[in-house]
Amino acid sequence: MSDTPSRESLLQQLRPLYIPTRVQHVEPEFLQIEEDLSRIEDLQKLLTLPQSSMMNKHNSSLMYVLGITDEYNPRERVNIVGGSVADYL
Repeated sequence: MSDTPSRESLLQQLRPLYIPTRVQHVEPEFLQIEEDLSRIEDLQKLLTLPQSSMMNKHNSSLMYVLGITDEYNPRERVNIVGGSVADYL
């Protein structure tokens, strides 16, 4: 039996932390793709990162809606292949 939480349980913890005004600036499809493709380990890290002004070099919509970064360009796609939460730490 694994102690690793499921993606859905992690997202259930993360979604209430989304900042509503920021969610309005993110394409819902992009946010959904990032939720679906992020590694479990990365979703766990998102729960522990403080709100701050971290760089957002891969244009992470998750980091933006959680307030972990203030940087986000709605005209650019999220760079999932080259970037994940672990790349920021």
